[in-house]
Amino acid sequence: MREQDSVDLQHAEGEDGPPPSADGHGSAPGHGAASVRGIASARGADRPGSPAGDRGTPRTPNRGDRPRAPRTVPTAVLLGVAGMLGAGVFLGPAPAAALAGRWYLPALLLTALATTCFVVGSAGASAWHAEPAGSYAYIRDQLGPVPGRMAAALVLAGRCAAAAAIAGALANYLLPAQPTVAAVALVALGTAFNASGRRLGRWSRLPVLLVVVVLGLVVVTAFAIDPPAMTPVAPPGEPGADDVRGMAAAAAVAFFHFAGFERLTSPLALAGRFPQRVLRIALPLVVLVALAAQLVVGAALLRQLGPARLAISPAPLRDLLVAADATALEPLVVLAAVAAMAPMLVVALAGVRASASSVIRGRDVPLRISLVTGPGGPWRLDVVGGGVAAALAVALGPTHALQLAACCLLFYYAFASAGARLVLLDGPSWPMRSACLGMGLAVILAMSSPAPYLVATLAIAASGVALGALMTRWWR
Repeated sequence: MREQDSVDLQHAEGEDGPPPSADGHGSAPGHGAASVRGIASARGADRPGSPAGDRGTPRTPNRGDRPRAPRTVPTAVLLGVAGMLGAGVFLGPAPAAALAGRWYLPALLLTALATTCFVVGSAGASAWHAEPAGSYAYIRDQLGPVPGRMAAALVLAGRCAAAAAIAGALANYLLPAQPTVAAVALVALGTAFNASGRRLGRWSRLPVLLVVVVLGLVVVTAFAIDPPAMTPVAPPGEPGADDVRGMAAAAAVAFFHFAGFERLTSPLALAGRFPQRVLRIALPLVVLVALAAQLVVGAALLRQLGPARLAISPAPLRDLLVAADATALEPLVVLAAVAAMAPMLVVALAGVRASASSVIRGRDVPLRISLVTGPGGPWRLDVVGGGVAAALAVALGPTHALQLAACCLLFYYAFASAGARLVLLDGPSWPMRSACLGMGLAVILAMSSPAPYLVATLAIAASGVALGALMTRWWR
């Protein structure tokens, strides 16, 4: 095992706040060395990939890992659904419909299948890897440094782009006249919130009830009111044209709709982990609820807007209300957009920090520990991640950022599924087989992404390998 620094980079708190220390109080600054030793012990002795005979059982959390919220099935379902009813609902249908027209609804079934494979394999592997945002750890340990560096670059770029997409989507509902300015301001607020050391706690779960109610009201309105007599029809080859050949590309974009499952399978802190018995019930429910919501909302959007108008809409639900002559509901939709996407923006930015901390622990980024952490926590990582997300929000806009994020995260989950397969090789067969199928589906969907995003993603992965090798040599 690589020599560990005495400063703790493990302390990437999740939505429920920092885990309590052994005396029942929050972790105090300056106690990182003990934390690193505990993690090193857990990582070396309790996961597959260590020498035969060392596997034992998954790591049993100690008192310092006890969560502050009940880890029950309803809590897990609320948390997972809250992670999936964000930009995927309020923006995602537009780029998906642009690629396949009405065929984007069947494409959601393919995305849901791939997501199910990811969640089963990732949850099983995370049970053996007691580390926050632990996918990168077992990718590097099981596949080696080169795939690890590629995965590190992909997850960092994907999460920064996801934060930019969420901020841009929310900005289009809050301030459509100046969406870029609003997106940068939202990223700055989310970065400041995380850098201050505050956490969302239960506030990241409660708004989901409001979002579901408002979405239900919008769907009922869409089906109760006749659509406009004339809706534009896109000619073949134009965005929004019905094209069955675009289903795979639409399914790739739609992966962004489901990426919130990471809040359950790879939480940002050990205190946020759910027991496997809870995940076995909650994860399929979360995927089914998210799929049903996407299908129903998508059908409502296609009824009122048609695929051609939906394909170019920056705020599809607002345009649905305009088409249905129900703009009186617009304040409710804006409120639901804030309730759905503001917490997810905070979580996405925190995910950038957690992933960067994991990469630093792997010595793939030669930053001096004192530059990224300290008594106040790794706030500098929050600032850097927020700055990159803000730059992407300005340069790409929400639609392009969403598609780039989906492509990067699909390739990342191809690596994660490959690593999970090796972790679970001697374990239960279904999680291992699910990881195998998920790896294949992730590659197929990612390779079906539109060419500009595919080229950009491959360039990011190649840059991660080159820069990782150079910086590792510099570290040594």
